Amino acid sequence: MFLLGLGAEWLQIFKLVLNNDITLDEYDKSQKQLNINDKNLFSSLKTKINAYLEALQTENTLIKKEIKNMHSLVQNISLNTILYGPPGTGKTFSTINETIKIIDSNFYESNKTDRVELKNKFLQLQEEGQIQFVTFHQSYSYEDFVEGIKAKINKSQEVVYEVGDGIFKKIANKAKHETTLTIDIDNINFSDFLNVGQVFEMPNGKKITIKNIDKNLEYIQDDTKHQLIREILIENLKNKPLMQKNEFLSSQIFIAQKVYEAIETKQDPKSKNYVLIIDEINRGNISKIFGELITLIEESKRLNSDESVKITLPYSGEVFGVPNNLYIIGTMNTADRSIALMDTALRRRFEFREMMPQTQLLIDTKIKGINIGKLLTCINQRVDYLYDRDHTIGHAYFMQLRGMNENEAIIELEQIFKNKIIPLLQEYFYDDWEKIQIVLGDHPRQGADDNNKFILEELQEEKSILGFDHDDIESEQYNYIINNTFTIEAYMKLSK
Repeated sequence: MFLLGLGAEWLQIFKLVLNNDITLDEYDKSQKQLNINDKNLFSSLKTKINAYLEALQTENTLIKKEIKNMHSLVQNISLNTILYGPPGTGKTFSTINETIKIIDSNFYESNKTDRVELKNKFLQLQEEGQIQFVTFHQSYSYEDFVEGIKAKINKSQEVVYEVGDGIFKKIANKAKHETTLTIDIDNINFSDFLNVGQVFEMPNGKKITIKNIDKNLEYIQDDTKHQLIREILIENLKNKPLMQKNEFLSSQIFIAQKVYEAIETKQDPKSKNYVLIIDEINRGNISKIFGELITLIEESKRLNSDESVKITLPYSGEVFGVPNNLYIIGTMNTADRSIALMDTALRRRFEFREMMPQTQLLIDTKIKGINIGKLLTCINQRVDYLYDRDHTIGHAYFMQLRGMNENEAIIELEQIFKNKIIPLLQEYFYDDWEKIQIVLGDHPRQGADDNNKFILEELQEEKSILGFDHDDIESEQYNYIINNTFTIEAYMKLSK
């Protein structure tokens, strides 16, 4: 930097130029201001300072461009997203990619093909508290999610009841802290947060008008002029708990509250993004868990938005809002509950992104002539026809087969069918084994040999089992048995 070679007086001149206190237009206009009587020295100074200003402008442009590129990756991601689809389609798996894309988009772009690096980054961010993970279930409640009264044992080994924060409130408050500028309260400039002529209405209906902002603050209430001493206002600002109550406020504390709220809404451009992942979001009672938050999580109602909303929480009495750097990612298994049955209020506030089986990821996976991609496609076509597309089977069940040698893979494939695919089909079709046979190509009319079936059927006669003919019971029934071993041909009939 050329300025490092200049004396202190030139640095002072440079500051004057930056502040637009003087201009370097022409020698005659500037010499008196700068006290320079040498035209050559003035010309050299002008050239160097202009060159530095141009370099500084270029650097700022590059920085702004980098920031813009980084933000553009995040801008396309909704604050509230639900990844939904049949089981095994990689919904929970994809939350890692989505989360890192939100928190550190540059890292994601550089490492999006390296699963190990992404997973390590995810664990690091989780350890640092930028990511929280929770699974909803039927017993999960508002008290677990937001806040509630919880029993604790004190030092005297006595049971006491205290208001405790839930996982959502904790991460929201942490994200909210990140969006608040660090303000030196003792040296605060109140004109940065209040305007002359600004009118506020107190909870009791009385109005306050800001009259003058100087060292002390002047305001009008009930047609009477009042003065708020700077030291008192600063003391009220430091007493943060007072900012949480809305009822029966004095005018002085009310003004402090408005200043405090204005401080909160000034966002730090370097603020971090936070992510709350809710697995199996549709398994919980949404109205019971979210309560009034169902309004606050809406993008237009977030803090710092034009229509931001705050509410008073029922247990703590705190005034609470949801910051706009907190992202919510939910996952939803459509086989567990249809999207059509989702809470309407939740559906309106979330962006739903469907994740269906990606059989193309397995099309090059072949084991002893069995094309796994074609096999899964065949199964899913039949499930879709006999049931619906929400109950198809995801590719994730078979992904571990990629990269295995054929002998290991064929053993693993049998375990996948016995322990995952067939039990899943049993659940889908409520133990209607005839339909399960059709899905797997084992129905007698599909022409498969008994040795090459997954599911065997055995004809049973009523008289041989019960010992007589009952009028209300069919004389013949089939008993279904899962074959002990699955042959290559059993798989091949699904992958042709």
